[in-house]
Amino acid sequence: MPLGNPEDQAALAITDTVQTVTISQGISSVEFQNTGNKDVYYGKSSTLTSARGGIIYANGDRKSFENVATNWKISFICATGESSTLRQINYV
Repeated sequence: MPLGNPEDQAALAITDTVQTVTISQGISSVEFQNTGNKDVYYGKSSTLTSARGGIIYANGDRKSFENVATNWKISFICATGESSTLRQINYV
């Protein structure tokens, strides 16, 4: 399946407090790129910690999700005392 047109979203400032992103309408895929210099962890908000989550490594690592449904949610966090920035690109 070809990807739809990319729509660059506002940058996400991620800290050591869980931040949840909700995709309000179904899209082909969503990509998150870590443009900061600290690792970012992702997963379900209720269980997410830096010790328990997927990882998007600092300085350019990416993670994408395909066939994203309406009201799909994902949460992000950094390790205690750290922060980073994610770039979000929606493919509609």
